[in-house]
This record gives sequence, C-alpha cells and structure tokens, in this order.
Amino acid sequence: MKGYPDGTFKPGKGVTRRAEFAVMLANAQQTKVEVSSSPIFSDDIPLWAATAVEAVVREHWMTGYPDGTFRPNALITREEMAAVIIRSINLVKPNTGITDYADHEQISAWARSYIATAAKAGLMRGKENHRFAPKEMTTRAEAVSVIIATLRKSLANE
Repeated sequence: MKGYPDGTFKPGKGVTRRAEFAVMLANAQQTKVEVSSSPIFSDDIPLWAATAVEAVVREHWMTGYPDGTFRPNALITREEMAAVIIRSINLVKPNTGITDYADHEQISAWARSYIATAAKAGLMRGKENHRFAPKEMTTRAEAVSVIIATLRKSLANE
C-alpha cells in the first residue's frame, strides 16, 4: 500500500470512492487490464486510476451510476466498501440481510446482505455502541484493514 508523494500515509483521511479505492483494491488483488481506447464512463477518470477503474468494473466489483458516470472523486461509504469487497472475492451472500447493529435502519436495503456477509466473515467490524455506521466515509486506515482481511480470507479459501 503506497502513501502520498510526501512520504505520509494519512490513515484518517477519507478514501475517494471510485478512484482511490479502485486503485487500492486492484493493486491488492493484482488485477490488470488494458485500458480501452473508448471511455466506458461519461466523466473523466484520472490517468493514475484509469487502469484500476477499468479492472474493477470489468470484474464487476464496482459499477457506475445510472447516469453513465463513475464519480471518481466521491467518498466511499462503509456500506459501499462492504459491497465491493464481497464482490471482489465472490463470497456468497446469505439470503437474509438482517444485521443486529444498533443503526441497522440506516443501512440501505441493497447493502444489507453485503454487510451481513462481511461481518460474518470477519472482514468488517462495527464501531462504538454496536453501530455499523453505513453512511460514514471510509478512512484510508479502514480501507487497508478491510483489504488485508479480504486478501487473507481469499487466500484461506484457495
């Protein structure tokens, strides 16, 4: 995992949704693709992230939005990160998305089974007061922790 050009890591800084997390995950999973000559999204993907974005989209780990954008600079939430990591290792989701977090009503319906799977597999943990905090931004420290746990789970299943 690389830091910033000034040599810092900035663990408490938020992770940009599509660009930075896509690069982190694609690098960790060693996923490589050739960037297509025609853009797959209507918004501009930064050059430093283009290959990783294309890789995670082709692997179906991340998707764009209905308006044809990828929104590379939007912050990734904890519930979005749960969905991406579960897709990245093809972990079967349970039929139920019920979680026992105190803030379960704040979890988006589409994310419930991903969060339940990530929690059951030990890939993600809740926060203080037994909350999952689904809408909170993911920090760089959380992203690294989850990616490492995901790689370990993936290796254990091989």
